[in-house]
Amino acid sequence: AIEGMPKNSYDDNSFYTDDYGFKAYSHNGKKISSVGIDVSYIQGDIDWKAVKASGVDFAMLRCGGRGYGSNGVLYKDETFEKNAQEALDAGIDIGVYFFSQAITVEEALEEAEYTLELIKDYDIKYPVAFDWEHYEFDDARTDTLDRETLTNIARKYCTEIEKAGYTPV
Repeated sequence: AIEGMPKNSYDDNSFYTDDYGFKAYSHNGKKISSVGIDVSYIQGDIDWKAVKASGVDFAMLRCGGRGYGSNGVLYKDETFEKNAQEALDAGIDIGVYFFSQAITVEEALEEAEYTLELIKDYDIKYPVAFDWEHYEFDDARTDTLDRETLTNIARKYCTEIEKAGYTPV
């Protein structure tokens, strides 16, 4: 345990395997955990009714991102709209994530505005996530980004998402 870090209050005896084979958690006899999946164009065509029947409660969909190259072009995930509508039609709640390669606070604002434009027509019940990953490719625009700048970028994105009424992460 880390000194000063509060211990979680989960009861080890409240974890169980549900009817679908997923680990679940109950409190006072009621299941309070959810099962989710992460989806982007990489997964291809998805049978959302089968996903729902398998016990999945929610999906985090990649709505878009920014390219690695020096121009850092914004793009929409080519399957976002189809996946969003079909997941919702199947009774699966959705959240989204945006793959960021922003290198300035101004670009973070641009990414947040773009995300909000992409998701405006969908019932987003789960968070809107700022997805930033470290890459060391020859053309990764974020290779030299310092921690303070990255923190300010993430803060700006999340602040704009929250101002629009969504839960940012």
